[in-house]
Parts: sequence; C-alpha cells; structure tokens
Amino acid sequence: MQCALMLRLATASLVAGSVLLANAMPASGSLPSKVDLTATQTPFRNQGARDTCTVFAAVAAVEAAYMRKYGLSLDLSEQYLNHVQKSFWLNFNQPLPFAEIQPETNGGGTIGWQFAVLGRYGLPPESSLPYIGDGSWQNLAGWTSPNGVSVQTLQRDLDDFMLSSMPRTYSTPSPIVATVLPLAALANARYRPTSTTMASPADLANLDWFRAQLSANREVAFVVKLTGPDPSEDGIWNPGPTSLGKAHGMLMVGYDDAQRVFLVKNQWGGQQFDRFSYDWVLQGLVDNAGVVLDVADPHARFGTFENRQLFLGRWNLDHDGWRGTLDIYRLPGDGSASAPDRRIGTYFGPDGVARRVNGAMDGNRIDFYIDWNVPDQPATVLQGMHFTGFILSKDIEAIAGSMLDNRDGSTYAFTALKSRSLKGVPSNAVSAYRGTWQLSADGIAGTLTLDKFNTSGDAVQGTFSDGIGNTYKAYGTIGPNPRAFTFTIATPTPKTLSGYLNGHEPAVMSGTFTAGGPPFGFYAVRVGDPR
Repeated sequence: MQCALMLRLATASLVAGSVLLANAMPASGSLPSKVDLTATQTPFRNQGARDTCTVFAAVAAVEAAYMRKYGLSLDLSEQYLNHVQKSFWLNFNQPLPFAEIQPETNGGGTIGWQFAVLGRYGLPPESSLPYIGDGSWQNLAGWTSPNGVSVQTLQRDLDDFMLSSMPRTYSTPSPIVATVLPLAALANARYRPTSTTMASPADLANLDWFRAQLSANREVAFVVKLTGPDPSEDGIWNPGPTSLGKAHGMLMVGYDDAQRVFLVKNQWGGQQFDRFSYDWVLQGLVDNAGVVLDVADPHARFGTFENRQLFLGRWNLDHDGWRGTLDIYRLPGDGSASAPDRRIGTYFGPDGVARRVNGAMDGNRIDFYIDWNVPDQPATVLQGMHFTGFILSKDIEAIAGSMLDNRDGSTYAFTALKSRSLKGVPSNAVSAYRGTWQLSADGIAGTLTLDKFNTSGDAVQGTFSDGIGNTYKAYGTIGPNPRAFTFTIATPTPKTLSGYLNGHEPAVMSGTFTAGGPPFGFYAVRVGDPR
C-alpha cells in the first residue's frame, strides 16, 4: 500500500515557531561508514489503507527517542496524532456555520507539520485510542454519522463527530464502532518531543546531513516522492524513471556506505527493514525530513497544570443560568508573530447562534472570549465576554470560574462540564444562599451548609463537612452586589471562596478559591434547606 501525501495548507509561521533550526553537523570524513539503530526501534506498525504515512513516521521517531533515552518500548497512538493534526489545522477565512478545521478521517501532512503539532500536543498510548486502519474510514463520501448527516460541511456536525467521547457506530457503509476522542486519550497524552530539527532545502539533497543525524543516534523521519518502477533485483529500493505522483513518509534508522543504502522502517505491515538507495537523496526526491532531538520526561507529573489537552472536548457551558454548548477542538497560539492564532473552538448558544471562540490556556487556567455581537470574530483577537475558569484537578470534566460581560461591565458565575449539567434545588427562603450545598472545590467534595445571617443579610455563617467525619466552621460576606460573595472554610489550611451566585439560576454558584497558593476553581449546587 502506498501513501499519497496530501499536502494541506498550514501556517508557515506555526511550523517556523515550533521546529528548531538544524544543529551543526560533523564533517563527512569523521562519520562512520555504517550505522545501525534497528536495536532501539519499537515493533513494526501498519498504516493499513489510509494516507497516514507521515503520522506513522513521526510517531515512530518519538517512540525510538523514548526507547533510547528511557529504555521504554512504547506503542503510541497514531490515531490521536492524526486527529489533533487535523483539528489543529485552521482555515482562517471559513465563515460560520461552516467547519474551519478538517475531519480526522483526512490523511496527509508533512513531517514538519507533524512535529509542529506535537510541539503543542502529546501522544497517549495506543490502548487509549487504537488506530483504525480501514481505508473506508477516510472515504467520507461513502459513509454517514449515526444521526445520518455529513460531517464535512457544518461546524456543529463535524464537532458531533470529532468530539465524541463515547462509542458510536459509523456506517462506512460497513459498520465501524469507534470512540473518536475518549477522555483517557486526553488524560494520558504525555509523550512528546520537546525539540526537533528539520532539514533545510540544501540538506535534503546532501547525504552527509542524513548520515550525520543517524551517526548521532537520531532517526530521520522523511517524505520521498515515489517513482517507479523499481528496476533493481538486488533487494534495494531504487528510484525509477517514472514519477508516480505520490509521496510517502518513512523512518531512516541507519545507513551502509558499502551498499550505498539507508535502512528504513516502513509501516505497510512488513516485519523487515528496507534497504533504501542513496540515490533517492542524491536525485532530490526527498521532499522534507526531520529528527527528534529530545522528548519529555515520561515520569514527571502530568496533571491539570501540565496537560492543556484536558481542555479539549464538548462542554455544557452555563453562565449565570444561560446554557449552551462550548466545543473546544484545538489548542491556541500565544498571539506572537510565530503563533498568532487564538482560536480554540465554537460556542452554540441558547439563541441558536454559533459563535467562534478564542482564548489562552496556562496550566489549569483557561481564559476564553465569546463576542455576542461579532459571531465570526477573527482568530487572532481576544474580545467579547471574558471567561476565566479553572479545570478541577480531581474532576477533569469540570471547569469553574467567572465571566466578565463586556456588554454591561458586570461579572457573573460560569461552569462548564462534560457529560452532565448542574441543576440545584431552588430556595424558598428570603436569601437564596440559605441552604445545603454540595461543594466541589478543585474536585474535593463536601457539604456546605449556610444557615445563619445577620439582620442586614450581608454576613453569613455555617459549616462545611468533608465527608470523612470532619466538620469546620464556614463564614463570609455577601455584596454589595447580592450575587457576589466571599466565604472562608476554617480547615487547617483555610480555604477562601470568592464567587458569584447565578442570577437566573440561584441554585448554582461558582468561582475560585485559594488555600495559600494559586487559585483553583469551585462550584456548588444547592441540594435542599438546612436541617
């Protein structure tokens, strides 16, 4: 099976900003005549009938780097890389309601693009998101989603497919059951290159660049313009006189000057390394090539502060009682010249209008903007309603915080949850705060009971029970904005909660809390009256 490389539009600034310049290489005379890195390669894979060759080459390079540096024989998810490299690709000029990203069923992409994507994303194990090798998976014209619509055209329909976190059956037309974006893949995507280098145009036709990289124990992921037929009968893959109009990505894992060949790891289901003639390089048929210089520590902490991929997915967004769907399908740039894009996704509001969403992510914090008046806001600006939230460490399917509304200058509560929504018990009391609340502070659950108010109603007292037999005093103040509050829970390390009560849904409140360190998110749902 040959892999036709469908080169896609990509922001050149992104690739330039994510891929390092090539290191200085030793002179050709100092290079060994033979290098063999096959002992540090992971097992052969099979791309099947899909055009995912550069994905397999890039993943193989990352796996080899982990094998060499950490002694880990990893099987990483090509399916995940192909998914994020397509959702990360952005059509800056695509108006709503049309999709501005590509479906994961598409193939193609250069080595430089795969490395650039991996500069922002990581890779989970294959078990978190297994590869689909069936060629019909990428033939979108021949299949339908479970609700019977094409997923190629409209953003909402594509999001239904791309952000699906549960198993669904797709008719291709034969049934394929797939979980397109499981939470486990996002949570476990820790393996990634921390630095890479790409061959310059001059390097691509220079044998010494490839030999120097391999002699420095660095595999070379590369794309070659296929020609044929191969006239050789000596077992060496040689270029032929006829262009096949296709390109293919593979991994160089050694070379032999005596035979004038590279050792190549292919992903067509074989179990032997190919011998690949030097002439492919010398004839200028290698289109792009790069190597992994270093990889992230696989044993380091990898939670909400380290893993921005946890923000990806479909969220039920509730701001002050207004409910809509927030689809986050890509990680944003930082606004710099090399990464100007800020787009993270699209919001589908209660008024039936779709709006593009831009933002920034830093550790467990997300800032995103929805412009109610400019639904198609440019991908490079931060304007509109400003949401500041924190993903909960012990509940990674929840974000809580507050929203500054540029339309009236007021601040409101917001929560965003996957797979569920918050619904509390309304209060019959004069004060909507009076009651028993289920509190989730950065995922730490407990019961907050507010039952004592002063005559003016701006001072509150109560208790907090942590569910394991401990009860602490709780106290705080409300106002002068009656939706705003500050409560303190007198645990050994006091927790101060600053937030807002929903105006249109006063049985829910949310905001941030601190305990002598950085801020975290919290939300609380009223479950009944005090006992």
